[in-house]
Amino acid sequence: MAENEKILLEKMNLVLAQYAHDAWSRWMKCLFTKGKLNKSGSFTIKKDSVNRWQRQMNTSFYDLPQEEKESDFTEAKTILDLQKVLLQVPLDKENKNE
Repeated sequence: MAENEKILLEKMNLVLAQYAHDAWSRWMKCLFTKGKLNKSGSFTIKKDSVNRWQRQMNTSFYDLPQEEKESDFTEAKTILDLQKVLLQVPLDKENKNE
């Protein structure tokens, strides 16, 4: 693998890792609005949220109601947008014709 390819892969990995962290962080922020922080430091999730998430995690994407698919489509669009940006990263000048 050429050095410029290694650099490109490292940049892609960094961008995708940042996306993964941001997606996880958004999820945690959402999760912590759905329950109660206990005095012990533990967290109790509301029963309706637990029921909904258990149903969703045990349901194929294709079997979800359309309104529940929307957040997945939003995440997919974000990934596709990142991919478009990453595919536009130029290679080094000496390797442009390879």
